Amino acid sequence: MFSEYFMLTKAIRYVISLKKRFLSEGSFGHNLAITFSGNVLAQMIGFAFTPFIARIYGPEAYGVFALFIAVINNISPLSTLQFPSGYVAAENDKEFVRLLQITLLVLLMGTLFVFGGIYIFKYELMSAFTLTELSAYLIWIPIYYFLMGIDNILLGWNIRLKEFKRGAVAKIFSTSLSKGVAILYGVLAEPAALGIIIGNLLSYPFESIVKFGPTIKRKITQIFKDINWLELKSTFLKYKTYPTYLTTGIVVSNLSNQLPIYFLSIWFDQGIVGLFALANSMVNLPLSLIINSSTTVFLQKAAETIQNSGEKLKSLVVSLYQKLLLLSFVPLVVLALTSEWLFRLIFGTEWEQSGVFASILCMGAIFTVPGSPLSVLFRLMNKEWVVFITNIFFVGIKFFGLWIGLYYGSIKFSVIGFSLATFLTNLVTLFIIFRMVKISALILFRDAVIVGAVMALIFFLNI
Repeated sequence: MFSEYFMLTKAIRYVISLKKRFLSEGSFGHNLAITFSGNVLAQMIGFAFTPFIARIYGPEAYGVFALFIAVINNISPLSTLQFPSGYVAAENDKEFVRLLQITLLVLLMGTLFVFGGIYIFKYELMSAFTLTELSAYLIWIPIYYFLMGIDNILLGWNIRLKEFKRGAVAKIFSTSLSKGVAILYGVLAEPAALGIIIGNLLSYPFESIVKFGPTIKRKITQIFKDINWLELKSTFLKYKTYPTYLTTGIVVSNLSNQLPIYFLSIWFDQGIVGLFALANSMVNLPLSLIINSSTTVFLQKAAETIQNSGEKLKSLVVSLYQKLLLLSFVPLVVLALTSEWLFRLIFGTEWEQSGVFASILCMGAIFTVPGSPLSVLFRLMNKEWVVFITNIFFVGIKFFGLWIGLYYGSIKFSVIGFSLATFLTNLVTLFIIFRMVKISALILFRDAVIVGAVMALIFFLNI
């Protein structure tokens, strides 16, 4: 009786301590709760609108939009050369201002270059990269490029200021605006890809306005004062790994993630691209809300831990890995088993094959959830070159996975190959991270065996 009372008392104390950690202003748990809840609400809003968008526009228009976004995602990391990721690492306000000045110069010059390149070489670009479906939408690319760059700058600034609540609020309202405009355009004008493109675009300036808080307003004038070119050069050289390795690594990583869109656009029609794109976005729906929330907070927490107490980094990494893997495994397995039925019910019969694709993609994405947030350690530990080199190999692995389906003349085999490649590349990334912070990889081997067994069962049911 005494032992049961002792265990109950201990459990109550643990719950109380956990509550204090989440309610403590500025704590890791508190910041994670804010960003997570904001992303959950935003994703729920986005999901509520998606069935209407899918039924209004159909697979072909959705496929053109997916190809457009793939192009944007590949070039957008160049807009800031990822300097905003280094804002939290700036040693003092003076160095931080220099980084801001460098980022804005990079963004302005890059926007002019993209606009000029599209204006002058429009037809050459379309023929060289088989982008004929995007001919009517190329002019929107530099606009996206600039607005995404501004949003990235303000996000990095907010992270440095620990203003996570502002970013969470911005995400909620921008999602509502984006999806609402897309639906209105499709109903009142025409169900063309332009409606989704414009709707998605509006989310960036809206989020930027919300992120532009009082603290930033008071300090914004400092950016345009006292521009010392020698100090800018010195700061640029100090953070040169960000454009050299981090940016190129992200570009290559985005290419590997968007590779199916390009591959399917070349070898199949835009309807197939749309079916895959919707499946991929629905699988990433539960993933992104966890990844975005935990990455934002983990970046700030890990930077503090490395600077103040590097010994605690190991326990922080293990704890986050275990929690995120558990959070992803159960919902993704459930979705894999029910996606075909859910897609037919929610999106309509023309999207049924998209549900099959989603079932396959779910299993390959399980290790993405812990892998993506923990990957910020490559930046903080100056190992960006590792990301760059590994991502080059990852592109080859994913291309081979897609090519298997082309060889056998089956779109389903292409999706299975891509899912297997995603599983493998995420596992390799986590293995490198564990070795980097001196954590035993046995835990990864155990989890890989479990996930692999479930994956084999899901693939068997879909073949």
